[in-house]
Amino acid sequence: MKYSSARVIACGLSTISLTGMVAVPVQAEASDESESLFGVSSNAPVEEIIYDDEAAVSEDANALSESIEETIPDNVNNTDIPEATEAQEDIKDAAEAVSNIDKSKQAMDGAVGQQEGIISDADEKSETIDNSAKEAYEEANKAAEAVVDKNTSKNDAETLIADAEKTVEQASNDFEDAEASYNKALNDFVAAKEDYQTAVAAYNSNKEKALNDLGEAEASLSEAEAKLQKMQAELEAARQGLVDAGAEALIAAEDNHADVTAYVETVVKYYYIPNKELKDGQQISQFQVLASNDKFVSISYDVVDENGNILRTVTADYGYDVDKATGEISLYDNKLYYEYTDANGQVVRITKDQASELENNRIEIGKYWTATGFYIPRYKQEASYYGTISYINYSDAKAIAQGKAAVAENYVDNPFYYNTDIQYKEGTKTPLLVHYALNLKYNIFYDQVEVYYPVMTKESYQSLVNRLAGSGKRVISTAAEYRMGIVRYVREYALSEAASSKEYSSYADAIAAVTKEAAAKRGAAGIDYENSSNLSIKEYSKYAQLFERHINEGKALFESNEKAYVAHIASVRTQLSDYARLLSEVSKARADYADAKSRVISLQNSVAALNGADDIATAAKQAALEAKLEKAKLKMDSAKENLIQAKELLNQAKVSYNNRFTAIPIVPAINQPIQEIVNLIPDEVLDEELEEELEKEDVVNPIINNNSSADGGFGAGDDAAALEEDAPEIAEELPQVVTIPEEETPTGITVAGLLARGKWFVGLAGVSTAGIGVAVLEAKHRAAIKLLDKLNS
Repeated sequence: MKYSSARVIACGLSTISLTGMVAVPVQAEASDESESLFGVSSNAPVEEIIYDDEAAVSEDANALSESIEETIPDNVNNTDIPEATEAQEDIKDAAEAVSNIDKSKQAMDGAVGQQEGIISDADEKSETIDNSAKEAYEEANKAAEAVVDKNTSKNDAETLIADAEKTVEQASNDFEDAEASYNKALNDFVAAKEDYQTAVAAYNSNKEKALNDLGEAEASLSEAEAKLQKMQAELEAARQGLVDAGAEALIAAEDNHADVTAYVETVVKYYYIPNKELKDGQQISQFQVLASNDKFVSISYDVVDENGNILRTVTADYGYDVDKATGEISLYDNKLYYEYTDANGQVVRITKDQASELENNRIEIGKYWTATGFYIPRYKQEASYYGTISYINYSDAKAIAQGKAAVAENYVDNPFYYNTDIQYKEGTKTPLLVHYALNLKYNIFYDQVEVYYPVMTKESYQSLVNRLAGSGKRVISTAAEYRMGIVRYVREYALSEAASSKEYSSYADAIAAVTKEAAAKRGAAGIDYENSSNLSIKEYSKYAQLFERHINEGKALFESNEKAYVAHIASVRTQLSDYARLLSEVSKARADYADAKSRVISLQNSVAALNGADDIATAAKQAALEAKLEKAKLKMDSAKENLIQAKELLNQAKVSYNNRFTAIPIVPAINQPIQEIVNLIPDEVLDEELEEELEKEDVVNPIINNNSSADGGFGAGDDAAALEEDAPEIAEELPQVVTIPEEETPTGITVAGLLARGKWFVGLAGVSTAGIGVAVLEAKHRAAIKLLDKLNS
């Protein structure tokens, strides 16, 4: 995108008072507060005029024109579209008009560029001469002020006047060149302005034509698109009939046998039922898949007549099988059964009706027990009894009972044994004279008692019992004992996760498992089941889960490789392919038309947005350029006025010099040899320098080589003539002066500057002269060089 802007240039004149003898009006750019030439404040908002890129628009138009035969087909599905042909012609005409717009814009830009170059050159030269004139005025004013200043020496005054005169002369020459350039620029500007106006007219006329052509192309494309839309609707309606009949679904299923279940569902719905189960005029409705797996599919559907009336509702199960060798899929009538595994691991099959009578689809096959909670371990200790028993009325039972009673005295009421049980183990009897000697052994089973001596507190007995029960300690002592500071208890232990999560085949097995854990972990002989109130042994029923089994019965109802089905698929595939091709062609053409219309509208908007040639932009641009030219004219006038003032000040400086120093210095020519410069130096000045140089000389036998040049000097003396008479041979030896063109940047009036610039070469080599004459000549040359350096400093 190119951007151009037309701005009102604010400029004005302000008077600048320079310190000196006179006040000179000079040109300057206006400040923010100044008024413009057109009466608009410079700090007001400036309108930015943005131009679209004509070259880019032209490129888009050409691209569209070159591609219209491909993007705007005039024959679709063997049908001519005359509207497309009309659009093609309109677009070509529009592209040509847009190309002319670009050419016109290039001509406009060329004219404007030419104008801007002319104005820029004139402005640059006027700026340069204006600055040069100001500098000349300042130099002349500086010289005029310095000459009348009592502190200014004669040498300084001469230098200032020489510099000022050179500056004024250069500025005058530059002004003449700038004035001629300005007059030529004014004529060239008028010619370029006429070229610009001609290009503007061509720009606007082609823009209007392009917009008209594009508008007609858009209308033609809209008509063509509407015609294709109707054609597309007819094709889609015909194709939809095939789709509704399951054509696409059958083709998709046939091309992908990976999901066999989906394949069977599709074939049953769109081929088997319509061709095998329905009569003419009948259709299926509300088709649903109730259940399916990798072996069967259960469906339901309604059979309706031509008017949509439901004739019957069908529920059917179909099983299928895949031949691994050929990949052929066969369809069967399928029956549903249920199976479960009994307690012996045998598979049992029941009918659907039998399964429907079961609760939660499960059947009881046995019982099991679990053991959870806490148990009190029971320990065993062995005791012996030694005694005698009379022969009278003797029996083993009496002997065992006698021994048990004797042992019980030591354990039953013992506070450290709880729930004691004494069981006879074994024993012997030895007959004596009147009785038997008994040696009997008993097993003592008991709960181990632990004693706790609490600190006397206000805690109640029941609170103590509950607190200890929370940590697995069951209190067996009485409240009276507690008041005496004694607490007796037996421990309860939690059954392990392994034992509590296991299922047991009987109640006894569950108890045995708890007893086994007590023996393994606590070293117990058993458990106190009666007092283990927190131990739970529960019975549960075991159920077997029923599983559906679908059994294929009879011969295959359908095979995927049968001829009728293969022919049906081939026919459907061909029809779908034809419709897809036709619809694709029409759809592509519609898309091409829509895309072309979009591009036409976009191009139309782009052309409409091109505002580079409107009257406001033209007027603003011309006003800006003319204002810049007027500004250059003001600078020229200012330079002219400053030059007049500078010349007057220079003359005034010369008059003042003559009045103070009697004689006006004469500026030597730029190519004078150094001998002439020496001759021009006043005697009183040269003598003073000569004395300094002679004092430094002890032996004088010089060979002088000088490359020198000077910008100016004033005065002449008789010593120069005397010098020429005293040394005629030296004068004859002087070479011819060589003049070299002046460089862009002048060098100061120093010996170094003279050597660097190479304006001339004066050689005094090869001179061999004895006596004071040579010494004086050498001293005068060095004095002249030293004086030139002082003048420049």
